[in-house]
Order: sequence, then structure tokens, then C-alpha cells
Amino acid sequence: MKLKCQPKNVWFKHQQPDCFFQQKWSEGGGVQLWYIFYQVVSCLFFLSSLVYTWTVEYDRHGHTSGWWKYVIWMTHWGICLFCGALLLETIITVMVFLERKLSPRIMLFSWAWTTMAYTMAVFITLMYWTLLYHWDFPPSYANIFVHGLQGVFAIIDQTMTNRPWHLFKLWSSLPIPFIYLICNIIYWAAGGTNSDGDDWIYPVLKWGEEPGFAVLVMMMAVVALPVIHMVFWAITRGRDRLHRKVFGDRVTEGIDNRGVESD
Repeated sequence: MKLKCQPKNVWFKHQQPDCFFQQKWSEGGGVQLWYIFYQVVSCLFFLSSLVYTWTVEYDRHGHTSGWWKYVIWMTHWGICLFCGALLLETIITVMVFLERKLSPRIMLFSWAWTTMAYTMAVFITLMYWTLLYHWDFPPSYANIFVHGLQGVFAIIDQTMTNRPWHLFKLWSSLPIPFIYLICNIIYWAAGGTNSDGDDWIYPVLKWGEEPGFAVLVMMMAVVALPVIHMVFWAITRGRDRLHRKVFGDRVTEGIDNRGVESD
């Protein structure tokens, strides 16, 4: 199967997107009960942990004038988008299992949302633990959850699901971080501060004090995000090759097991 830069491989389009919302590791088609259990338990875990981090955030800043600054952090954008994508995918998977009719647009939207959120999740995990975290004290659970578990789960889940990952959709890794970057710059230019009163949100993005380094970090992100997308594509290729060795070569409802759409 040759990789072709065709519209169906660039945009999130497919005639039967319901086949994305099922497990990879089975010989037959259709959603199996164990996968429903996996999806529901994972979704409940992440949603409950998200609510827990909200309570922690409220205890710290809920009674201050900066209570609303939860929204200025890219990490919080990432974890909320991640949990939203997981919730929507879980609902769709359950509906497919129950053989309820769904709009293909909803399923395609979920596919696109998950693809964007998973790339961003791994990016946040890598950036935080390499550039931002100070290893003086052990991290709290809320810290590990927000900055670590989303990235780890994204990789694990991509090996479990039948969701494809197309190389030519690497553009999808950039819109959300780009929107955040614009908001970050506007917030700084308007005189916004972080929760401690500093005139920057992240110490690596000090637009007023160290603009050169901030631009360098931005350029690193522009390179890193497509690379992460390509790593997901490589993981998907490995997943599919292993699947063929275990279950034999098969094509499921128009999806090539190499992670690209068949012609």
C-alpha cells in the first residue's frame, strides 16, 4: 500500500467511520464487551480525576481574585480537551455497540478531535517534564495526572483501538497550540499575569524579558508537534503489523491495517 497525499488522507473523511470505534485486538469485527468496559472505566477515571484537579485548583485559588486564571494555562486546555475527546469517543463507542444510528459527522468530528487532543497531550507531557518541572520535590497526584497521564494514556489507547492515524494529517497537530499561542501573546500584551503575579504565564515564554528564548521555544514546538504526530503514525504502523502477525492479514470495512485508507 503506497502512501498517497489524497484528500481522503489529508482531511478527516471516511464513508464508514463507525469502524474506528472498536477494539483492534480481536479477530472478528464489531465492538466487543471487554472494549466497552475498557472505554467506560478509562473515561470515568479521567473525568473523576479531572474533577478532583478542579477541586484542588479551587482550594488554592477559588477565594482569590485570580480564580479565573485556570484558563490561561495550556496544560488545562490540554487536559480538558483530552477528557472531552475521551468522553465523546466513549459515548459513540457505546452507541455503536448498541447498534444505534449516529451521524457520520459526529464520528468524524470525534476522530479529528481525538487526533488533535492526543498529539497535544504528548506534547504537554514532554514539554512539562523536560522544561518546566523542578525535581526538588515529588510531584503530587494532580500534577502527575494533568501533566503525565494524559500523554501516557494517549499512546496506550492508540495501540488498543482500531482508530487509524494518517501521516498526511500532521497539519492537525498545529491549530489548537497555535490558537493558544495567540491567546498567550494577547494576554501578555494586555498586561495579564499568572497566579503569582508575574507578567508571564510560563517561564519559558517571557515575551517581555526574554523574547528571543520565547521565540526559540515556539519554533521548537512547531517542529515537535508534527514529529509527535509522525511518532503516533509509526506506533499505529507497528500496532497493525503486530496485529497481522497475530490474527492474519485482513482489511476491516475499508481500513487498511497499515493505518492508511485503502484506495
